Amino acid sequence: MRVGLEKELSFHSDVQLEVLGAHFNMALQRRQVQVLIQQRVDLLIISPNQSGPLTELTEAAYN
Repeated sequence: MRVGLEKELSFHSDVQLEVLGAHFNMALQRRQVQVLIQQRVDLLIISPNQSGPLTELTEAAYN
């Protein structure tokens, strides 16, 4: 997926891609998502190890 994103973004110099990895650590992934929400990123793609712990944050990001 990352390679495809990077290829597509090569056509859009005004777009920045930031990929974070939590390495199956849910607490770290929650903190990363919270920081990205605070930064008010335009697009947030989350690939959770477990969906339950991130449901509330996902809803917050959507709102």
